[in-house]
Amino acid sequence: MVDDSAQRTIGSCPVCGQLKFIGPSFGESCEQCAKSERQLERAAEKSRRHRERRAAAGLCACGDARSAGRNTCEACLYAKRLSDRRQRQEHPELSRSYQRRWRQTETGKRSAAETQRRYVEGHLEHAKAIRKDWWEREENRPKLALYLRRSAHRRFGLSDGERDAMLAAQGGCCAICHSTTPGGNGWWCLDHDHMFDKKDRRGHRGILCDSCNKALGFARDDPARLEAAARYLEAHRAMRLVFDPGGR
Repeated sequence: MVDDSAQRTIGSCPVCGQLKFIGPSFGESCEQCAKSERQLERAAEKSRRHRERRAAAGLCACGDARSAGRNTCEACLYAKRLSDRRQRQEHPELSRSYQRRWRQTETGKRSAAETQRRYVEGHLEHAKAIRKDWWEREENRPKLALYLRRSAHRRFGLSDGERDAMLAAQGGCCAICHSTTPGGNGWWCLDHDHMFDKKDRRGHRGILCDSCNKALGFARDDPARLEAAARYLEAHRAMRLVFDPGGR
């Protein structure tokens, strides 16, 4: 920058309106406003070069692939249309259609997932209450069963047919208490050895009902602890028979 300290004068900046030093090297404005303008110009030039590089590569400005016959991707197209307030007011059904289509794009899915994650982190107790209320609704039982099936397949690599085959080999009941109902959320639990990876078939021990699966988990898969609990119950049952012979 040329040294124009001798040509600087004190005056009102035409941009911010404050009384500051004004010189020719600042473009007839103060130094702070001149720097801000240069930063904006550099940012605009950088954005322009960025768009040109993306356009040369056949991509949208956001980095996703362009939609057919357009210069933008589907997500940016719908986001631009949704940003038109007048259109949202005059054509609400069309705006809702754009919003649904935007949520189905990859960018929309990432944005929705990030928004949900931030909300859950900021309202953890409320999110837990909503999830619990949804799980307890009777009309959501089929959806819950489908979710649990998919979760078991994802976590344990076990398909529905393989799970049904394991359950049939046990006689269609729990491997411990021989109950024919799964209890809990209405879905059988796959018991596995924690020494193995969840998807390692060597660690799949059997199919249990919800109560027996939780009992093993609370006992930390320790046979000694379970045997001690059995002895404890038998001792108290014997004492009860002594004081109340006719009781059960």
